Amino acid sequence: MPELPTKLRGDLERTIIKARDVAEAGARVALEALTVHEGKPGTHLNAAGRALRLRLRAHARQLGDKRNKRTDAQRIDHLVHECAYEHWHRMLFARFLAENDQLVEPSSGVSVTLEEVEELARDEKADPWELASRYAEGMLPQIFRPDDPVLAVALPTETRVELESLLEGLPRETFRADDSLGWVYQFWQSKKKDEVNAAGEKITGDTLPAVTQLFTEHYMVLFLLHNTIGAWHAGKVLAEQPEIAETAETEQELRDAVALSSAYSYKFEYLRFVREPLDGDPSDAPTGPWRPAAGTFDGWPKTAAELTLPRHAREPVRNGLENLYRLFSQALELGSLIDPTELPSDLIAADYETLQPFLDGIFQHESADVEIRERAVAAQGMVKAADLLARDYTLVITNVPYLGRPYQSQTLLDFADENYSDAKQDLATILIDRFQASLPSGSSVAVVTRQNSLFQTGATGHARPKC
Repeated sequence: MPELPTKLRGDLERTIIKARDVAEAGARVALEALTVHEGKPGTHLNAAGRALRLRLRAHARQLGDKRNKRTDAQRIDHLVHECAYEHWHRMLFARFLAENDQLVEPSSGVSVTLEEVEELARDEKADPWELASRYAEGMLPQIFRPDDPVLAVALPTETRVELESLLEGLPRETFRADDSLGWVYQFWQSKKKDEVNAAGEKITGDTLPAVTQLFTEHYMVLFLLHNTIGAWHAGKVLAEQPEIAETAETEQELRDAVALSSAYSYKFEYLRFVREPLDGDPSDAPTGPWRPAAGTFDGWPKTAAELTLPRHAREPVRNGLENLYRLFSQALELGSLIDPTELPSDLIAADYETLQPFLDGIFQHESADVEIRERAVAAQGMVKAADLLARDYTLVITNVPYLGRPYQSQTLLDFADENYSDAKQDLATILIDRFQASLPSGSSVAVVTRQNSLFQTGATGHARPKC
């Protein structure tokens, strides 16, 4: 699929910025109508409304919204943002799926177009976009939590109509470009990023995503993938067929030779090759066999299925969930810097497979109140995050966030001083150091980072983090 043209990118940015304003205004109206922010439920709420209000209040506290213990009133700023985000992006995913022939009607298992969804909605006397959104939600349970209370909130009719109009105003080509989805997430943060930067304050967990979430250009992603996984694949092909490396005349000839041949053929367009020098060759004009410029990653596993290694086994402990909470209590600011493997073995949480049945039991227990259920949801996320962060990986490939030391919060400053003193001048170098220090022998790191990180004062070592 093609990249998103500049004009369509500009149209998408304006639409996303407008959609966030509309969605957040509508979400606040809907949540206040449910009296989520007030100390007492509104007298107009029926039993279902009261139950939803309790779930939303519990969920808001898990997101970081504070409750006044004296009046029981509660802030809902985080909840408003999440409600707006989930509703808009569920609609957006529905259109992405539909325009790529992947939106499936659940009872038949057949992909449907937006026009066919309109017909189905007419039969069900439902809103077409709400129906399409429900289809998308069911197809992507890892993205949209099936029992998410914010998706049970009914946005005002005028909000839904305006969001639908914004979505329908985008041309089909926008949803068929390779990089559109990546731009969507950056544009959602555009206005907030400008506001945070204009304020000139220290960057906290609440503002960190807006400032550091930058879209990685399509060609950068492909360059990293092609010169890591592609180079590893090419090395195996050339080892089996050395005559290709000896007789090829151009890099393109080599790219064609190592392309993946399957029902959907794939070429490593950005994969670079160099020639080995032979005796007597000029230093700038070698004539020997070709090899991938990035190397062949001989320390990697031999098959693609083995590229991510299993996590180290651990002894489950009784206080696993409590330790998980302590570990992730600063996750908003530390994120992937959290390293569960750095804790002593007797303090680490039980593994995901061990804890998951207990969490599932909470959801199935009818007497569990909404507060306990929301805590279980949060714990489920922390257990999965710990499981992912504690694994050994063959390759880490990412665009690291950039945040200079003068703008870091005190939490991040203290953490960097204690654990990454050689790399503390920028969040980007801290993340790179974290990857290099924690990866097993033979693994590789491929990142998009600024050139000045190579020359930062003090960024010469690779400190092993303590936590």
